[in-house]
Amino acid sequence: MSKLIPIPTPYKTKPANGRGGFALVIALSLMAFILLLLVTIGSLAQVETRNANTSLRQLEAEQAALLGLQIALGELQKAAGADQRVTATAGIFGDTIQQPHLLGVWKSYKQANNVTSAIDYDSKKKDEDDGGDFVQWLGSMSETERTELNTSQSDPSNPVELLGEGSVSTSGGSNPVMVHSKASAIAFEGVNPLKTSGKFAWQVFDESQKV
Repeated sequence: MSKLIPIPTPYKTKPANGRGGFALVIALSLMAFILLLLVTIGSLAQVETRNANTSLRQLEAEQAALLGLQIALGELQKAAGADQRVTATAGIFGDTIQQPHLLGVWKSYKQANNVTSAIDYDSKKKDEDDGGDFVQWLGSMSETERTELNTSQSDPSNPVELLGEGSVSTSGGSNPVMVHSKASAIAFEGVNPLKTSGKFAWQVFDESQKV
């Protein structure tokens, strides 16, 4: 006797309704948005880093300028603070001086009342080692250069221009050496994470001797 074996009916899938591709589009859009967000954040971080570095360098430059000002005030007070001191520019030594605007400090000279001979001012202009009353120059330079009278006769070492084109003109054929002013730059090492280095210079000018 034959027996009928039931044959299972094949599984029938539902017809596609078009929603399967929409999920893929959404996923790709989200990935593109995240990528754009990461690129934007990276660019913003780079810009902020550059701004921070620029601000750091500007702050360091301002502090270096302030340091130069404090050193200049200290040297001025130390050298010319006493009442028995006089100042004059290196221009008193003639037109061949390379730093005529360099301000020098001398001890004021006095002699006994019973001495009627004229004072030999040329000898008093010299260094103390040569019998003169010279104290120092008021400008950024080494300690040895600051106390040597002949420092003004040559250009400063490692010079930087303090007064030049844009500040003081040389119209009319003026000699730039007599009009412009230079000083020796002092190097310093930065303490910020960038370890940047820089330079600053200072010089004291006597406004009472200008016409």
